[in-house]
Amino acid sequence: MSGLEVPAFLIGLAGLFSSCVDAFGYFKLAQHADRDVEVILLRLDIQKARLLIWGENVGIFSASPHQNPRLLDEHLVYIIRRILTQIENLLTNSEKLRASYGAQALNTPLDRVVDYISSKSLKVFRISATRFWARNSSKLGPSSQLTRIARIKWAIYEKEKFQELINTLSDLIDTIFEFSNTAREIQDSVIIEDIESNLDVSQLAIIEEATESSYSAYSKAAASVRAATETGTVDRRTLEERLRDAEGTGWPNFRNSLPVVDAGDLGTLSLFEYLKPVRLFIAYMRNE
Repeated sequence: MSGLEVPAFLIGLAGLFSSCVDAFGYFKLAQHADRDVEVILLRLDIQKARLLIWGENVGIFSASPHQNPRLLDEHLVYIIRRILTQIENLLTNSEKLRASYGAQALNTPLDRVVDYISSKSLKVFRISATRFWARNSSKLGPSSQLTRIARIKWAIYEKEKFQELINTLSDLIDTIFEFSNTAREIQDSVIIEDIESNLDVSQLAIIEEATESSYSAYSKAAASVRAATETGTVDRRTLEERLRDAEGTGWPNFRNSLPVVDAGDLGTLSLFEYLKPVRLFIAYMRNE
């Protein structure tokens, strides 16, 4: 087997991991749903983000040199497969979702996904997974194609019961992190960074409320960004936008303020003089 060839047991693991990620997307926020339901779905989204971050960190869809070496331990992969199977069953067992976890099938098209934390990690997952399956398509025979579970959209009607499902999910994902020796700081760093890049004040408020008791660092990050955004102290413009806005307020176009110098005159103009308009512009932007 070449150094970059993916073992069959890892292809199976990648397929199961993909099915688990897909299953999170079955749970929707129905139109006119209570705020409490949005909060509970955000807690579910945190678990989805954690699973995605774990998969990216261990390199499930990476070539061998970029994978966590522990994924080459077939016995460990067998254990991880068992945990992922439990996650998949937890999210797709229709009978238990109705009877034990307070979910009901959602028949209206008027719904949306609560993915305020996982959206960026999901984009990374989709790109990595597409490349992985393209590289390994020749290894997928008719009997090894990815199985797709019948997609049923679920709405949450009993929040306390559904919280029990989330608690179980959290425990299972904790176990995966422990078995693969993946540090908690990795997931925290990614999730906090994604929270801090969120521009939506209403979403930040949901994140802050949903994580207050169980993930206080996320709640504090959301509160900080929300407060800064509401008071206008966070400048979210790009550099180009800042340049354009400054020029639109009467500040001279600093691009046109640079001296026009012939090659033969460079020796008579100091670097300090040439860059003076740039320095003035930087000082202006700092004091804006």
